[in-house]
Amino acid sequence: MTQQQEVLALFYLCYCKLNHISPDRQRTKGLDISQLYQISVYHDIGAIVCMALESAGILDNADPQTAKAFRNIRNKSLRKVLLLDNGRTEIFRFLDENKIWHMPLKGVILKDYYPELGMRQMSDNDILYDAAFRKTMQQYMLSQGYTLGAKKAYEDDYFKLPVYNYEMHLSLFGNNDSDFSQYFQNIEERLIRNGYLCCFTDEDFYLYFMAHAAKHYRSGGTGLRHLLDCYVFLSKKRDTMDWNYLHCELEKLGLVDFERDSRLLAEKVLTDQPVTLTEPESKMLDFLTRSGTYGALGTYAQNEFQKTMQKVQQNDAHPSKLKYVWHRLFPDDDFYQNYSMFCYRHKWARPFYTVYRLARLCLTKSRRKKVRLEAKLLQKK
Repeated sequence: MTQQQEVLALFYLCYCKLNHISPDRQRTKGLDISQLYQISVYHDIGAIVCMALESAGILDNADPQTAKAFRNIRNKSLRKVLLLDNGRTEIFRFLDENKIWHMPLKGVILKDYYPELGMRQMSDNDILYDAAFRKTMQQYMLSQGYTLGAKKAYEDDYFKLPVYNYEMHLSLFGNNDSDFSQYFQNIEERLIRNGYLCCFTDEDFYLYFMAHAAKHYRSGGTGLRHLLDCYVFLSKKRDTMDWNYLHCELEKLGLVDFERDSRLLAEKVLTDQPVTLTEPESKMLDFLTRSGTYGALGTYAQNEFQKTMQKVQQNDAHPSKLKYVWHRLFPDDDFYQNYSMFCYRHKWARPFYTVYRLARLCLTKSRRKKVRLEAKLLQKK
């Protein structure tokens, strides 16, 4: 089988599991379970694939080591969802007691549309809350044993062993995503409230879901889980949503094409019928397959290179490779506003942050690889 055929077989198995259908043994004959495992790990969909293979009676006949690895993913996914749910309950209790409005985002919502607990894997929980209480939130999280990781203009990341990871959002998008951040500004005015716990309307959740996916798709890429999430959500909500409203808002966001392509591809690959893709559909599926959950490093490096080069060209009538490197070492205010609010407010600290970035580059393999890719692109200019 080609990789695309493996991916289509994977989606067929997931479709059967999601819809409680026994898969046709002829269509699952000859599957490379080890290859499915590699694809599943790369896209953080191992739990649902494991459940699908078990339901089809395929995993029991697979290589024991691969079968064990699949079941470990499923078990860890279930455990992590339970732990994150418990931790989030405590955070929400604190927010309620302090009269701070808050709302779960993304996977926290989507996981409940899947038919079985743990089927939708979680790397973290994203929570939007009243930005006026940022210091209050930080004091509480630190008092509960969390470590503050990245502190950006629009979110703070908190970690605690064994698996607790919460991204506490002050806004839905940062300044780098100006079109989306402007559209979702003051989103709290459009939320449905139940005390201090808020939620989107179904339509606004779908708009945010698409905007967030498009943000990743346009930078480093996004993976196959996007199609699963899209299919699962629309299976529950397609017939009750206001599509006239959605079309108008998608136009404002510039997402009409991306939403349509995502929706139609999800519907096409998640089916029990044989699939024949058009050339554009095949290209999109291949891009998603290459990207993985958080995007491909090469795609991200190329997009970052193009953005930086555009800024250099806008600010200088005679751009050069040296000026590009200078801009990467000493970026503009937008960079610091998104990645270091302290340096954004205190310019004297920026040289120290540059040293920190260089040290992190030396110690991180993925960052070194990204810089090498950028350097190759710069040489071609």
